[in-house]
Amino acid sequence: MKKLILLVAAVLSMSVVANAQNAQVRFGLKGGLNMAGANDNPYSQVQPGFNAGVLLQIRLAGSRFAIQPEVLYSLQGEQEKFSGELIKFHLNYINIPVMLQCRIVRGLDIECGPQVGFLASAKAKIEALTWGMGEQPKESVNVTEQMHDVYFCLGIGLAYQVPDVAFGLFTRYNLGLTDMTKKQYVGPGEIAGQNRVLQLGIFFRF
Repeated sequence: MKKLILLVAAVLSMSVVANAQNAQVRFGLKGGLNMAGANDNPYSQVQPGFNAGVLLQIRLAGSRFAIQPEVLYSLQGEQEKFSGELIKFHLNYINIPVMLQCRIVRGLDIECGPQVGFLASAKAKIEALTWGMGEQPKESVNVTEQMHDVYFCLGIGLAYQVPDVAFGLFTRYNLGLTDMTKKQYVGPGEIAGQNRVLQLGIFFRF
């Protein structure tokens, strides 16, 4: 399934590049909020984070379709509460999505495509939940060795660019296709499963 998705994206990208002389190419910047969690874990709660990076939109002249590859830094993961502790798993990735976009109405694109992510670092931050004092720092553990170095996901979303200006808004949901960790979930305090990330943010295309 992962190979098929990547193959389709590669074929579409080559098709656009082959017709580059008729294409409209726009460079851009984007960033926003991540709301991440994990499946296959009954203790998983939403972990807020952020994403930021660059994009390149390639649209054939007069076409409703475009290819938009991106390179993004993304903070995601999950968090869990149990036994008086809050554990925040902070996973730092360099993500490379390649989105196929289709123009619905002026300024509004629906998009779908694969994403590959490369793990930069991973930490588990453990905080004690003290009555009347809120969250108190306890310890931070490097869990990079427990994580897969590469993961794959499928993204689907919407992007709206205000007509005749560079500014736009986007939302995207990234559905993890591979496990984050090298081991199966065994109980509370263990991160496992596939990441699920909802993204909301802004972009500028020039």
